[in-house]
Amino acid sequence: MKKTLLLLISVVFSLSLMAQTDFSFEDYGHIEDSSNSKIGLWFETNFNSNVLNNSVYYNAIFQTGITRNSMKNMETRALGRNVAGTQETERLYYSWLSKKSNDSSKLIHTVNVSSRRAVNVQFGKDAFLLAGFGNKRFAGQTAYLNNMKLNLIQFTQIQYGIIKEQKNKISYGAGVAFLMGNRYGNYYLNNTSLYTSDIGDSVSGTISGHLISSDTSSKNIYDLNGYGASIDAFISIPVNWLKKNNEQGSLKFELNEFGLISWKNTLRYNLNGQLDWAGIQVPSITEIGDSIYRDQVPENLQDEFVESTETKNLTSFLAPRIAVYFNEKLTKNIELRNMIDYRINANYLPYIASTQIFRLTKTDKKYKYFFNLHESLGGYGYFGFGLGLQVEHKKFGAVLGTRNLIAMTVPEVLGGFNVHLGFKWNFR
Repeated sequence: MKKTLLLLISVVFSLSLMAQTDFSFEDYGHIEDSSNSKIGLWFETNFNSNVLNNSVYYNAIFQTGITRNSMKNMETRALGRNVAGTQETERLYYSWLSKKSNDSSKLIHTVNVSSRRAVNVQFGKDAFLLAGFGNKRFAGQTAYLNNMKLNLIQFTQIQYGIIKEQKNKISYGAGVAFLMGNRYGNYYLNNTSLYTSDIGDSVSGTISGHLISSDTSSKNIYDLNGYGASIDAFISIPVNWLKKNNEQGSLKFELNEFGLISWKNTLRYNLNGQLDWAGIQVPSITEIGDSIYRDQVPENLQDEFVESTETKNLTSFLAPRIAVYFNEKLTKNIELRNMIDYRINANYLPYIASTQIFRLTKTDKKYKYFFNLHESLGGYGYFGFGLGLQVEHKKFGAVLGTRNLIAMTVPEVLGGFNVHLGFKWNFR
């Protein structure tokens, strides 16, 4: 029972892990007026939770350990329903102007190759206490592990898209992608509990649910275990709601990762069972030895809990993202970017983010430097605050930032980790 529970929670952090993202499909466009094409790289990693702090995330990556003080801080935040999620993206893309482009309208082609990994989990307070402190906390009580869900997915994407940019008019774009599925998991527990006796000498548990995993014989994280397709699309409308700098703003609607993957040879464990264990029985203190433990400790919980198994092909839908952006220049040197997004079927809350971009140099300078402030709310966590730096040149651009600076510096108190890094090279 405990091993199964630990699997469901700890797998979130055992992977080398885009919901809360600073990259939009429209970003494949925006080719400089003096350029005909560009090559870009984008890296981003996210982790957040309403209860788990960054010490858990750091421990999974660096094996730094989790202190008792950190566990106490998390315990005070645990709710009846808790969520946690982590996403990673690495992307290489190339965009070029069509010959049909002109001064007022640009038609841009783009191709990109990216790798995506995401894990999200929903769990109750009893599940958190049991995994974090052990069943001793529940002496004489029953820990209930109901409606506990975990989803994980990793896939590689090859995408082609077209973007139409028009001055002072509606801009739009769409892309279609071929997906190669690498890893998939869907784990669910319900009507599951663990009772510990008053003095902790015996436990009994029941379990109900399922564990679904992609081909378990695959060893490499980039093995091909499925194939699929997805689409991305956006439409951007010029606006001037704040009445600043005529028609400098935009209202954009975007859809990402609307698609599915067909997985081959998925393994499903149907869980339904009960275990009663009376603890270690020792005839006398002189007879304590390894053989006593080997004979009485359950060796394989799978035999007790797994009702049946089956191997078959399975089709899973991605967790599509719906986003709305509002961008407008407040002054010649200050730009405001606001966003709200939501991911379907990802144990995700609506995510609201705001960025203020301050230009630090004059427009006629060869190198233009920007300072970014980020604020966010929701998603898998609470409030986030971060900083970023950006440089633009007619031949290249770069950005480095985080949406969770404070949480990253006090990992035993707060949760929230985000780092994004982007490069682009412009060519004539």
